[in-house]
Amino acid sequence: MASVGEAADEQLWGELFDLIDQNEDGYLSWEEFTCHEELDGKQEIQDAIETFKAADANGDGKVGRDEFVKLMTEAMEE
Repeated sequence: MASVGEAADEQLWGELFDLIDQNEDGYLSWEEFTCHEELDGKQEIQDAIETFKAADANGDGKVGRDEFVKLMTEAMEE
């Protein structure tokens, strides 16, 4: 069971997902996933690709809300 703080964090990440999901289809495409980042250089692009692939747990080429929330929650725990 999630603590109150964890539930609040999940809600926050869900709201961020909703803001990034420009076409409101419930998924983040690569373009939506990276729209807020300036990817300068090979390493930044490679890091973004790896993060996108890690977030895309089911391998469908897009990041769902649950996948995004999980990615962000785990990133904050590190």
